Amino acid sequence: MKPKMALCLLTCLFVHTALAADPFQRGMDVVPLKLTPTLDSGLILEAVEMQQAGTWSLRLLGDLNFVPFSIKFGGERVGSLIPFRADVHLFASYQPLSRLELALDLPLTVYQSNKFEVFEQYGFFQRAPAAAGLGDLRLMGRYAILTQEQFPVALGAVLEIRAPTSNTNNFLGEKGFVFAPRAALERAFGPLRILGNIGWRLRTKPGQYLNLYVGQEFMMGLGAIVDLGGGRIFTKNQLLAEFNLVTSAEAPFNFDYADAIKTPMELMLGYRAQLYKNWLLQVHLGRGVVGKNTGYGRETFRIGLGFGYQHLADPDRDGDGIPDSVDACPDEPGPKENNGCPYPDRDDDGVPDHLDACPDIPGPTEYDGCPDTDGDEIPDHLDKCPLEPGIPELDGCPPPPEEDEVALESDRIRIRGTILFDTAKDSIKPESFKLLDGVVELLKRYPEVGPISVEGHTDNVGSRPYNLDLSNRRAKSVVDYLVSQGIEPSRLQSVGYGFDKPVAPNDSALGRAKNRRTEFLLKEAGAPELPEKAE
Repeated sequence: MKPKMALCLLTCLFVHTALAADPFQRGMDVVPLKLTPTLDSGLILEAVEMQQAGTWSLRLLGDLNFVPFSIKFGGERVGSLIPFRADVHLFASYQPLSRLELALDLPLTVYQSNKFEVFEQYGFFQRAPAAAGLGDLRLMGRYAILTQEQFPVALGAVLEIRAPTSNTNNFLGEKGFVFAPRAALERAFGPLRILGNIGWRLRTKPGQYLNLYVGQEFMMGLGAIVDLGGGRIFTKNQLLAEFNLVTSAEAPFNFDYADAIKTPMELMLGYRAQLYKNWLLQVHLGRGVVGKNTGYGRETFRIGLGFGYQHLADPDRDGDGIPDSVDACPDEPGPKENNGCPYPDRDDDGVPDHLDACPDIPGPTEYDGCPDTDGDEIPDHLDKCPLEPGIPELDGCPPPPEEDEVALESDRIRIRGTILFDTAKDSIKPESFKLLDGVVELLKRYPEVGPISVEGHTDNVGSRPYNLDLSNRRAKSVVDYLVSQGIEPSRLQSVGYGFDKPVAPNDSALGRAKNRRTEFLLKEAGAPELPEKAE
């Protein structure tokens, strides 16, 4: 096995000598995906939205990487050239303007293990990298071009410069300068922030070691930050998740089949907290996305811990995003439209009084804060028969007893009622089975009727894709129930329209109840002639 490996190594050296005069020149950082020194961003990704002008911060962050650099001979992984590396980063940032932030990263490797003795058994003698040293200094600037107050998606420009301040033989940095301009995108959905970055890494001097070549690269990433809120000590808690990728501009998106040009990829998870308004805590975990080839940019595991201090030019004691100088309630979080004060909620049902149609009686948000005593999905304040289940068409009252609950008409099967489902689900409530059984009985009585289009409709609560999917699933649940009761599947089909076909305005709980409906339409108009009812 050893002669075969030695021959492979000699082949790698011969083939890739064309890339550089010295295949052992090194000049690369084996941890290419760096944590960001900017405030309120992701772990590696840059955000767009910023703090107030005059804000500054200092942070100290440890970053441990396990097996960041390994070696393979042919298709066989021989071992880890660098099994472990511990870095410490000193981050500093300052906002001279409300849309501009400047940041600095001073990296120091405090310990780096190596197994370069693996080369000796093949007759190659390589000087091992140092166990500690200074990395490449990083300077960063980001500017918010468009904020979400101006445009649905915030847009920012970021420029990173890496200066060659490290010893290039130690795999801690680059041979020359690295310029990394990129665009940052951000969109908030309540407590959820979505971040996206795309850009370029321009190296003045490429790096190389054996058959590994690191030159010009594209970079991209996607991530999310979820704001969990906080209390008096932990005033802000966040969960972070992101995926980052760097790929060669010479041969982009080479994954498991690239020998010389790698594609670093990494998944990261993190937790961030703000303590007592000014102190910061961050924990992160990561792992390289490993395919057939491990090694450069795809570490086995990554973990880190950081602490810091931030000075806010205009403090925000309650963490509601409104500076204390203009916050009418600086110790209680509240919305901007209410001058930073919380809205009162007398019945403590989570619906503020100014939006609560029943401010003294608890009720769910979907019913405008009012109860629904009879469970017909029409709240009591709009229900003309609040103690008796009814239908939306009759404002919550039941239909007259002489009317059939299910009737065949020229273009549809009309039901006098509503098929009820569990909230935000496609499971049918048991109280609706009787109504569906009436549809089953009618279809069995008239086997020539069909095909039937079972159509689901929703109100406008939630996004259009969400409601289209929900209405499709609910319509299919109805079809599945009819089939389970003996109706031929060929007579039925299902479709969902979400909130595209309302029959009433969605501005009230009653209107939304009318729009949440299931219809049974005849695909071929014309019902059979029905016998007259006996008097």
